[in-house]
Amino acid sequence: MFEKTTIGGSDWIRMFIFWILMIIMRFAVVMACYPVLNRSGYGITKNDILVIVWGGLRGALGLTLALMVAVDTRLDTRLRELTIFYMSGAATLTLLVNGTTSSSLVAYLKMIEIPPIKDRILKNSIKELIVKTHEKEHHLK
Repeated sequence: MFEKTTIGGSDWIRMFIFWILMIIMRFAVVMACYPVLNRSGYGITKNDILVIVWGGLRGALGLTLALMVAVDTRLDTRLRELTIFYMSGAATLTLLVNGTTSSSLVAYLKMIEIPPIKDRILKNSIKELIVKTHEKEHHLK
């Protein structure tokens, strides 16, 4: 049922290093594109850059390509196993670490704040909805 694998302890360490390098490279690419991004559309802020870099992509295309390599029996077994191992590891780490902490980063950077007037309108609407619901409930009894 289980076949012998060529994946060892050093491969796990490399996977974490590759994940960190992937984030660094993502930052380098975003910074290289910064002049264009800053001048087009709404522009881009430093907070936007942090969220773009940290949020990143989840790896669907990379996993697809890794699976294509994994089933190609003409390639060396070690290469096929490492390709799928590193890509699935990067996608998993991105989902588990980056994905679960992105909302905290956005909140920390205060990128999504409800303006006070909108917050007051929302609270008043909820209060009015509760009052109307109680009136309807009383009317139905």
